Amino acid sequence: MENNNEVPELVDGVELRRMFKISLNTMYKWRRAGMPVIQPAGPKGKYYFSKAEVIAWARNRAKEGEAK
Repeated sequence: MENNNEVPELVDGVELRRMFKISLNTMYKWRRAGMPVIQPAGPKGKYYFSKAEVIAWARNRAKEGEAK
């Protein structure tokens, strides 16, 4: 049985770019394309990303690209 109370591993934009070896511009494009993001609390807050959700999103996006 899965534990649904697990806290997802969060990464910031810098770590996300390192993980995927992408540029800042690519990260912005991915966000506009629907990549899951956790909004900051304030106007100057940092964006965070659930590592597992972003990996799943990127895999799904790649599969959709292969189907075209």
